[in-house]
Amino acid sequence: MEYLALVHFEDGCFVIVFPDCPGCVTQADSEDDIIPMAQDALAGWLESHLKHGEAPPQPSTRIRGKAGWKRHRIPLAFQLSVKLLIRWARQEARLTQADLARKVGVKQPQIAKLERPGVNLSVKTLERVIGALGIRVELGYHREGTHG
Repeated sequence: MEYLALVHFEDGCFVIVFPDCPGCVTQADSEDDIIPMAQDALAGWLESHLKHGEAPPQPSTRIRGKAGWKRHRIPLAFQLSVKLLIRWARQEARLTQADLARKVGVKQPQIAKLERPGVNLSVKTLERVIGALGIRVELGYHREGTHG
């Protein structure tokens, strides 16, 4: 999963803005630091929303650029992506954590943990949650530095 960012050079540094995430802004001193700085800022912003029980906005597939601003795709860590997908799918299904817990056969605090940053979940538990949500998850991969 990735979010789109806009980057602009201003006052001696690169300013990074996420249009889908209001208030998520950071800066980098060099172009080499843009992606790591953006990833840290974005992960912190998204994790803060998850910790407070909120569903952060889903990433847009396109953003309108501003004159002089470059677009960058900022990838998320796999585990954070999974937690976001679970939260969004649960809410789209109009299920509370307690509802989903009943469908999975666990207690509500376990579902809360699955959606919270910093808590590992097993593939087996993930499969049960996906089944209870009635969704299909497709996995794919690409090697760093390649496109396609």
